[in-house]
Order: sequence, then C-alpha cells, then structure tokens
Amino acid sequence: MIEQTGKVVLVKDGFAWVESERTSTCQSCSAKKGCGTSLLDNVFGQKRLAIKTLNSRNSMVGDHVVIGIHESTLIKSSLLMYLMPLLMMFVFAFFAEYVFNVSELLTVLSGLIGLIAGFFWVRNYSEKVRYDEKYQPVILKVINTGVNLELGIK
Repeated sequence: MIEQTGKVVLVKDGFAWVESERTSTCQSCSAKKGCGTSLLDNVFGQKRLAIKTLNSRNSMVGDHVVIGIHESTLIKSSLLMYLMPLLMMFVFAFFAEYVFNVSELLTVLSGLIGLIAGFFWVRNYSEKVRYDEKYQPVILKVINTGVNLELGIK
C-alpha cells in the first residue's frame, strides 16, 4: 500500500478531497547536485495536490488523514496509461507496413492514428473504472481531527 498524509479540504457525495504536498526523495539522494529532477524540484518547488478519495472513515474538513492506494492498482493503471497508446501505435504501423505494404508516409500516419486511438481507448477505459472502488485511493486512518477538543473549536 502506498501511503500519503494530507488534510481534508472538502467532503462531498461520499468522497473527501485531501490536500497533500508533493514530495520527492531528492533530499536523501547523493546525486542531487547533478540530477535534472532535483533541479526541476528546486525551480518549481513543492506544490500542493488535491486528491479525491473515498471517505471510508467519515472524515470531516480539517482532519489530517493518511490516504493510500494499492501498489498493484497504481502499476496497472500506469502501464495502461503509458503502454497502450504506444502499443497501438506500433501495431497500426506494423500492419500498415507489413500486412498492407503501403508507403512510408502512410505507415507513419497509421502509427499516429494508432497512437491517437490508444489515447481514446485509455480515456474510455478510465471513464469506465472512474467510480470502481478498487481504483480509488481511500482514507486509511484519521491522524487527528480538525477540532480542538479542549476548546471545542476548529
């Protein structure tokens, strides 16, 4: 399970929007002085990211929570997002070149059509699984509520 901490900023329709700071491991890396990722991190800085999660713990706005998603879900989704368009591009180009034996320009155009078709396939697939619970990050635990119990204020 990949976990991240954050603060609930909105609760709506069974979902909680958790604001989390993007983190990198650049501070602990020995090659950070010569790394492009470290340079980009320094230029653009740490930015906050709002993540829509299932509100399985009935958290409220202001709660500090730990959210998580299964590694297998993240890996499967990443592979589909990146590999499917490329795979379709190669398949379309292969069929244009070797099966239909067309010119080089038509092979390139077929590859581009395959790439675009792959993007549309990913878009349609992601719309299908958009509300599937196994593809959603969930709130694993509430670290502390946004309410000060002694004073009864937020």
